[in-house]
Amino acid sequence: MPITEKLTHLESDNYTLIKKVTGSGKVGEHEILQDQHTGALVFRKHYLTNDVSKTQAIREKYEKRIQNECPYMLQCIDYSITIKSDWCSKFYSINVYYEYPFYDLEKILKARISARSKFLHEEIGYMFYHILESLCYMEAKGLSDGHLQLNTVFYDIDQQKYKLVDNFSKLSYRERCPDFYYSNNGFKIFTPEVLTALRNSDSSPLDYSKVDTYCLGVIMLTLGNLDAIYGLYDLNSFTINQQYLSNLMKKIYDLYHDQNPLLIEIIKDLLIDNPKARPTPLQVKAKFPSYEQFVEVLRQTQVKTEKPTFTKTGTLEMNTNDLIQSHKELNSFRKSTFGFKPFHGTSYDNF
Repeated sequence: MPITEKLTHLESDNYTLIKKVTGSGKVGEHEILQDQHTGALVFRKHYLTNDVSKTQAIREKYEKRIQNECPYMLQCIDYSITIKSDWCSKFYSINVYYEYPFYDLEKILKARISARSKFLHEEIGYMFYHILESLCYMEAKGLSDGHLQLNTVFYDIDQQKYKLVDNFSKLSYRERCPDFYYSNNGFKIFTPEVLTALRNSDSSPLDYSKVDTYCLGVIMLTLGNLDAIYGLYDLNSFTINQQYLSNLMKKIYDLYHDQNPLLIEIIKDLLIDNPKARPTPLQVKAKFPSYEQFVEVLRQTQVKTEKPTFTKTGTLEMNTNDLIQSHKELNSFRKSTFGFKPFHGTSYDNF
């Protein structure tokens, strides 16, 4: 089947190129564009190849990807294909456009630590169920890749959902881990089996669905304790610091057990040290109450509560939105990024 060109409205004059970003640990090299009518941001990934079969494979991939089958995954908006020919060759220029994942969990956690603003147990519950849905989707498709980190989940303010960012890395999981380990900023997550593999230079297969499960448990533990997790790892022995882990578990138990004992049980199940005994995301989903049951329990609780835990917006899901927007640093970013003028002086080097 011959390759034909495909256009997209995202390449109209309505969208202005704001910045080219290299070295992003979240989505790799990309370009940021802004809709000059709405102020909305998107980012663009670019591919250039003269291989027809590769171009066809990319097109098939993104034809499916823009269907956005899982609502808790980063939204792929559209793509375009342009054919460039000269006297001796033909090249295919492919642009893929995604929603802009600005408020990732690492940013949100740093803001909360700075503001000393505790996460409500309901918020951690929403995060758990939304992230779990994306991991279950990946596992069911055979696509689990151990990609879950604090900065690979972002909060979609408009839809009030936590979404998993695609894995844009050109490196394998094992190639990425040593760099994560030795340049750890206190927010990178490792599992016991990954640390063992790093220590022994072991190339045995890893069950990435179970890697993601453990990482989800650490994310919940970290958010609940408002704490960076640098101390969770013994850098010399490539092991989990069990005393530090025990302290974090005790602290989160004291903070949340009376309000939500289920939350503690979930974290315990996710943080099983032995991957053979640790559940996959689909097994976690089958064991615990469904998302619908969780939402219904919260609804009933709010009806019965004389003094609700929310005050500003009327919904628990909006609590994260309120706290993000009220935080001075992130609020200043939001004003500059969602205004109608191009950015000036805002750094996206760490995006």
